[in-house]
Formats: sequence, structure tokens, C-alpha cells
Amino acid sequence: MVIFISGPMTGYPNYNREAFYAAEKRLTIEGDIVLSPAYLPEGLTDAEYLHICKAYIDVSEGIYLLEGYENSKGSIEELRYAEYKRLKVYKER
Repeated sequence: MVIFISGPMTGYPNYNREAFYAAEKRLTIEGDIVLSPAYLPEGLTDAEYLHICKAYIDVSEGIYLLEGYENSKGSIEELRYAEYKRLKVYKER
């Protein structure tokens, strides 16, 4: 399955990349193809990041929500878009 990882980044040390990398490792071991915003460069606007993430979602079959996603405006928007696209939704436990 192609799966997009969504989670909080702003305000976290190193933009919470460690959590994204750990989730990517788990999902990859399970056989998934992972798309992650953790690899995007710094310096874009929020709107630019969202535009790129929506393109990731467009080619995904599911979205994986990291712990704390509910406190991230970007993650909430990505979840709404994924639900609109009828993707499977998975939450980190």
C-alpha cells in the first residue's frame, strides 16, 4: 500500500522528523511504500507544503497519522483531504 505520513512538525525539535522516520521504518517493514513530508526542504510556505502534501495524498491509498496530529493545522487539513479522497485512515498508537 502507498501510505502518506501526517503529523505535527512546527514547533518540534528538528520538525519532529525522528517520529516520521520511525513510522516510515515500521510501515516499510510491513511492506508499505511510504511518502513523508519529513524529506521536504526547509523554507517553503505553509501553503506550498500543503500543496506538495496533497499531491502525495493524491497518489496514496492511506494516511498514517502520528501522535499529536490533532494539534496540527496542517495535519488536520491533510486528514480532511484524505477523507475527501476516501483514503484509509490509520492512527499511531
